[in-house]
Amino acid sequence: MLRTYTNNDSFEPDSMIMSDSAMIEMLDGRPLVNVDILLVDRQNKKLILPTRRAKPAEGLWFIGGGIKRNQDFKEAAQATFKRETGVELSLERFKFLAVNRFVWDYRDQAPPRNGRVDINFCFSVDVTGREIDKVQLNQNEYDINASLKGYDRAALEIALQEESPIKAVILDYFDYLF
Repeated sequence: MLRTYTNNDSFEPDSMIMSDSAMIEMLDGRPLVNVDILLVDRQNKKLILPTRRAKPAEGLWFIGGGIKRNQDFKEAAQATFKRETGVELSLERFKFLAVNRFVWDYRDQAPPRNGRVDINFCFSVDVTGREIDKVQLNQNEYDINASLKGYDRAALEIALQEESPIKAVILDYFDYLF
């Protein structure tokens, strides 16, 4: 399943912006390839989500990060999860869900109005309460005061009301998994 999620259907980046850094050139020139990890509490029929601080996916989102050149997607998910949470899980725990294209009309890096496009390989991990208790979120990426929180479908609908339309992917995953 490959879908494109955008928070502004009419957004068109200014293609004439010149960049001084490789990061800006990369963001303007091609999509970033990332992994997302969705924590699943099957017993209680909930998704466990952090609150991200970093743009463009601030607010409720997945645990995630970039993929290094020539890195296997599942291995990238495992390494990202360990880096972002401090918890190491075996490779077989990561189950592939989908690849999504996210079109953001803003970003952290200058110029923010140019937005960015991400191609994200999403994996799910079934977790236990004990594992969640061990998680120590990376404070540069996540609101550590908010911690990880479990959401059933009704709670997700309420929590996502004020979020970007891109966050509809979270409800799609909930419906797919449950």
